[in-house]
Amino acid sequence: MRASGVTIASFMTRDIICIDTQGSLTEVARILASGMVSCVVVVDEDEPVGIVTERDLALVVAGIVDQQILEGTPVSEVMGTPIMTVKDSETLLDALGLIDRVQIRHLPVVDEMGKLVGVVTQSDLLGACRELLS
Repeated sequence: MRASGVTIASFMTRDIICIDTQGSLTEVARILASGMVSCVVVVDEDEPVGIVTERDLALVVAGIVDQQILEGTPVSEVMGTPIMTVKDSETLLDALGLIDRVQIRHLPVVDEMGKLVGVVTQSDLLGACRELLS
């Protein structure tokens, strides 16, 4: 099979961790520290509006000395925006092109209605390419 015929839905991560825009940065830090995911998608009624990655959190924490500031900071103040998304019907090549063009490592996947259905990471893309080449 060719990469141009492989849809994102076939290799995206469906078990995604989301948080509301008013969720705390502390909660995101706990989620990322668990090591289960490398990003948390920020949603407003199931639509992605931002993303917080391990790198985002590290940059925030590096600038914060007072734990009280971390506790009181809503995730909406540190999430990456505008958010870049890709539709689950788009192809592997579409996702590769977007990630390369805008230099991001995490790409939320939405359905035709704009609802969050998954996430594609650089690791997912590499895995899909490895399968196609083997």
